[in-house]
Amino acid sequence: MPTDALSLARPGLPLAFGFVLDTIITLLFKYPLRVFARGDMVMAPVVPALVIAIVAGLAVLVVAYAYARVRTLRPVDRVVLGMLRAT
Repeated sequence: MPTDALSLARPGLPLAFGFVLDTIITLLFKYPLRVFARGDMVMAPVVPALVIAIVAGLAVLVVAYAYARVRTLRPVDRVVLGMLRAT
């Protein structure tokens, strides 16, 4: 019966699968899974959400202004293109 920390953390999984899972988690997140089991993982942006919202709003205004300047399209076509671009 293995008594290492990996098999104790995942008692229902075979040792080989647990090792592979731990290796993948370590590769992607730099630390083994047992480190993340000690606390809560929070993904927070580097800048406040208000700044992100303002930048996104400015980007929408720039795109709307650019589409409004196109003279060769009907207004309905410009709205459709703008909505497609926004998605």
